[in-house]
Amino acid sequence: WYKTALAEYVVNAAADNDESHWHRRRVQLLPVSFDRLTAVMFDSTRPYICSDNNVVMHTLAILCECACLASPGDSRDTLIGHLEKTHRAAVEHAGQGMEAEAITARYSMALHIVQEDRHPGLEQQGIDWFGGSA
Repeated sequence: WYKTALAEYVVNAAADNDESHWHRRRVQLLPVSFDRLTAVMFDSTRPYICSDNNVVMHTLAILCECACLASPGDSRDTLIGHLEKTHRAAVEHAGQGMEAEAITARYSMALHIVQEDRHPGLEQQGIDWFGGSA
């Protein structure tokens, strides 16, 4: 549900400030700010996320996909910040070795995808699809 909540926020919150449309949202956003929402979602769960390499990889993919949905600015910057924090914590937890290298490779790919205009790798097709399914 993290991915659904983040996508709902970054796609609809900025464009839809009309209170008459709030009842149609799957996720009720107010009075929670995006920074607060993501802090609760990721800062409080980061130790649990980092304890499982598969969850780390999936979380990096979720953050990347949602950052690509967000317009450049505060929301995207917030998500990139969580990408960075998750990467640092996961590498620290993994120590040295193949897991840390795989995490860093996923993180580097995520940053590359977010910084591209077209967001290649998110087309959900072929061997280059970044997100996977979980």
